[in-house]
Amino acid sequence: MAGDKGMMIKEVFDRSARERFVPVTRKDIVAALVGDVGQLPPEDRKHFAAFCELYGAVFHQRFHSMFEKIKKSYSPYSPDQEFVQFDKQSPETEKELLDTMFNLLNRTNYEHIEDATVRELMAPGGGGSGMFGLKMFVDLQKDYEWLHVFYRGSAKLEVTKKRLFGLIKPKQFTVDAFQRVVIFFKLKGEDKITIKTFRQVPREELEMVMPTTSVGMRLIDKILLSLTGLAGLATVIVKLIKGGGGAGMVAILIGLGMAGVKVGLGYLNKKRAAREIVFRQLYFKNLANNLGVVSLLVDQAEEEETKEALLGWFFLRQARTALSEEEMDKLVEKYILDKFGFDADYESGDGLRKLREEKLLIDGPDGKMTVVSAEQAYAALDEYWDNVYNVENASQAQDLLARKAD
Repeated sequence: MAGDKGMMIKEVFDRSARERFVPVTRKDIVAALVGDVGQLPPEDRKHFAAFCELYGAVFHQRFHSMFEKIKKSYSPYSPDQEFVQFDKQSPETEKELLDTMFNLLNRTNYEHIEDATVRELMAPGGGGSGMFGLKMFVDLQKDYEWLHVFYRGSAKLEVTKKRLFGLIKPKQFTVDAFQRVVIFFKLKGEDKITIKTFRQVPREELEMVMPTTSVGMRLIDKILLSLTGLAGLATVIVKLIKGGGGAGMVAILIGLGMAGVKVGLGYLNKKRAAREIVFRQLYFKNLANNLGVVSLLVDQAEEEETKEALLGWFFLRQARTALSEEEMDKLVEKYILDKFGFDADYESGDGLRKLREEKLLIDGPDGKMTVVSAEQAYAALDEYWDNVYNVENASQAQDLLARKAD
C-alpha cells in the first residue's frame, strides 16, 4: 500500500498484542464453528448453522433499534444536520450522548486512551521522529472543550522509504500503529460534536488526525535553511571585502536580499510540503465522519457481540458438562489461538450476558453453566422473531428491542 511520495507501507497484524478485539470476521468464525460441528452432540449438528443464522438476524434487528436511538440523541449535536431541528441541546442530553458513545465503543471492543496518555502522546517538543518525520503541535487546552480518543487493534507498519531519488538502498523500518482510531470532541466556542474514525494511525503521530494540528519545522530543517542563508551571507561578505564603489555596495545589498528571500521561500516550501503530507494522509486514512461513524460502530458492535455469544454457546455445549466462566473462557481463547493464531482476551462476560438474556443459558447452583440445545435455541429465537413482526405485539416487541439493545 502506498503511504506517501517515495514511501511504501505494508500493514502487519501485531499477533503478540493480547486484546479483546479478535480481527476475524463473524462469517469466518461461524464457518470455522460449522466446520467443527462434529464436536457438538449429534442432536445439535443439523440445527447449528440455522441457529447461527437466526441468532445473527436477531442481533441485527436489535442493533438497528440501537442505531435509531443514538441517531435521535446525536441529531441536535451533528455538524452535518440538513433537516429542521426540533430537539434541543442541554447538559443532560450531551452527557447522555457521551455515555451512549462510551458504551457503544466498549461493546465494539475499543479501548479508551486516558486523557493523561493523550496529552503525553501529543506533548510539544517532539522532534519529528515518527514515520513521516513531521513536527506537529496540538494545543488541547486552548482548542478543545473536551476530547476523547479510542483505538482498536494493534498493527506494525513496515515502511520502505526511498533515499536520494532511489539511487541508494531504501530505508526500511517498522512503526507501531493503531489499526483503528475513533475521536470525538467539542471545540471551544462551538455547540456541535464531531466524530471521526481513521485507520493505520502511527502511535507517535496521533496528532495527524486532529483537526487543529499545526505543522512546524524540525530542528534539522532549520539548520539546513540556516546554513543556506549563512552561505549566501558569506558570499556577500567576501564580495564586500574585495569590493569597492557604490555599485558594488548595491550589488551586495541585492545579494543579501536575495539570500533572505531564498531562506524565507525555503522555509515556506518546507512547511507546505509538511502540510501536504498531513492532508494526504487524512484523506486516505479517514474512514467515516459523524453519523457515518455511529453507523459503522453499531455494525461493529453487532459483529463483536454475535461472535462472543456464538463462541460461548458452542463451547458450553460441546463440553457436554457444566463449566465455570473461567473454564469456558480458556476453551474459547485456546480455540482462537489454535484456529486463527491470535492470543485473544475473550470477553466471556459479554457472551454469557447475551445468552442469559435470551434464556439460552442454564445457570447451575454451583456457579457452573450449560446451554440449551441448538434445536431449543432455534425455537426460542424463532418465537421471539415472530413476535417482533406480529402486528398485535408490535409496540411491545419494539419496546423489548429497545431495552435489549441498551
